[in-house]
Amino acid sequence: MPYINVNLKQSISDAQKYEIMKGFGQTIQLIPGKKEHGLMVQVKDGCSLYFRGKEMDKIAYVYVSAYKQASLEHNTLFVEASNTLLSEILDMPVENIYFNITEREFWGTDGSII
Repeated sequence: MPYINVNLKQSISDAQKYEIMKGFGQTIQLIPGKKEHGLMVQVKDGCSLYFRGKEMDKIAYVYVSAYKQASLEHNTLFVEASNTLLSEILDMPVENIYFNITEREFWGTDGSII
């Protein structure tokens, strides 16, 4: 089950949040074994995000946590497609979108570790 947490400075509509969630449902499938039905997405807008000592207007920090390691190639495809997705929905330059991908050896669900 991948978890994607999107933090945004700008405030966005519920429709845009839904578009982001559905878009990540597609881009996550660029990583083998990852499917939309196992994806959890959180979109937090209106965050105070500072970079290089100043508050930015159009900036996004995306944290991805996933079970098991994917190849650099597949993670790159995912990030590239996700950058395009967010850039189009948010009218944001891709150079203002930052990703942190953490891959876990263990994942807890249904009351146990898998």
